[in-house]
Amino acid sequence: MSKVADLISAMEKRYPNASAELWDAVGLVTGNPNNDVDTVLFTVDPSEAVIDQAKDLGAQMIIAHHPLILKGISSVAESTRKGQIISQLIKADIALFTRSE
Repeated sequence: MSKVADLISAMEKRYPNASAELWDAVGLVTGNPNNDVDTVLFTVDPSEAVIDQAKDLGAQMIIAHHPLILKGISSVAESTRKGQIISQLIKADIALFTRSE
């Protein structure tokens, strides 16, 4: 079984941060780097439907191509779409990692 940090390291080795666009938001969005991972869901966009699918599969990590948070936000209230997604990820203990390559 791998750790979130192990998978991040492998992704960063294959797709270095330096290769991302300067404006792109890549990296760990939610989750504990020390958590165990045996199932990863890859997706283009981190949406509510993707989180539901990750829960159904028992995935502990989602790796997404498009970032959930591209620029600064002032709230993660569940009354917003991004707040709902972040809340669902945290409650389900699912790590979200974004990588643009």
